[in-house]
Amino acid sequence: HMEFRMQNDIQRLGEVAGIAASMAAKQDLSFREIDIKELQSILKKNGMLNEEHRPKPAIQDRKILELPAAPENLEPSQTKELVWISAHSDRESALVLKSLLNSDDPQTRFRASAALAWHGLEDGVPELLKCVKERRIDKTEGRREVPFAQAAVTFLGMAKDKRAVPVLVDVLKDKESSLDMLIGAVRSLGRLGDESAVPVLRELLKREDLPRIRVMNSGMKTVDDTKWQLDMATAEALSKLGASEDEVHKIITPYLKDKRAYVRRYANRLMG
Repeated sequence: HMEFRMQNDIQRLGEVAGIAASMAAKQDLSFREIDIKELQSILKKNGMLNEEHRPKPAIQDRKILELPAAPENLEPSQTKELVWISAHSDRESALVLKSLLNSDDPQTRFRASAALAWHGLEDGVPELLKCVKERRIDKTEGRREVPFAQAAVTFLGMAKDKRAVPVLVDVLKDKESSLDMLIGAVRSLGRLGDESAVPVLRELLKREDLPRIRVMNSGMKTVDDTKWQLDMATAEALSKLGASEDEVHKIITPYLKDKRAYVRRYANRLMG
């Protein structure tokens, strides 16, 4: 696909190189010594520098959006962009999104809740908790689509609201939870810092029925045993929650000799 898409450009480059080589040979010069203006003149006569060949901008010019000062000035059609801007702005600016929590559109409510949680604000927590409790399967919009419930698990950890602890614990106990949802719940519990989660994390390590296979379809279909990701995440969470160094190292040590280099690197980083 790439070769066909670039064929015209490569042909033009080849023609320019040929003309430049001809000029250099006739004038007994090196490529660096030829007259660029003369070369451009020849290319113009040949039609190669016509406006029709000028590349179009990769990103079209448009007015840069800014977060409005008041909720009533929010444009519903621009919520996706505004939420993204808010997530990369200061904490106070995100508060303007609170009005979107009452939107009839699930995507809008989720985006606003996620942006507020990103800044550690509790206002969006109820909507995120609802997404997880109901195991919402609506998917986020973007390059990587994931179910609301899975994404909400991560944002609850960012919000650092202790109301999320029992809900996240329930995710770990749910035998229907996906691998990514389990990993997200473990990491969020580590961020929340509630030691009541320690026994549940220990029990998680003992389970034999956990999902462990991930199928990746990036070009070539690849199957990987990813239980190591869950074990490492659990080790990190236990460490943050005050578990002993010996207990944490016992989880990590088997992976120091894993046949996969990226697993060994991660294990070594945690041991360090």
